[in-house]
Amino acid sequence: MRYAAYSARPTHDRIGIKPLFYTLQDKGPLFASTLVALLRPTGLPATRLDPEGQRDYLACQAVQAPCSILRDIRHRPAS
Repeated sequence: MRYAAYSARPTHDRIGIKPLFYTLQDKGPLFASTLVALLRPTGLPATRLDPEGQRDYLACQAVQAPCSILRDIRHRPAS
């Protein structure tokens, strides 16, 4: 069984560089600091792009939190 801890404190490292990506699956939530780490255990296809994330990337060359470039994966905003 996997456990996740909830904290109201920032979810980045002390400098604020590492993001926290998450997805909610049938087996429970999964967390990782990279998108690739979430794709392997979930089996989510990397080709399922999020339209809102695509729009942000094309307009700003960055995806704004809480979206990510992939559908079904979100990320915590900078704290």
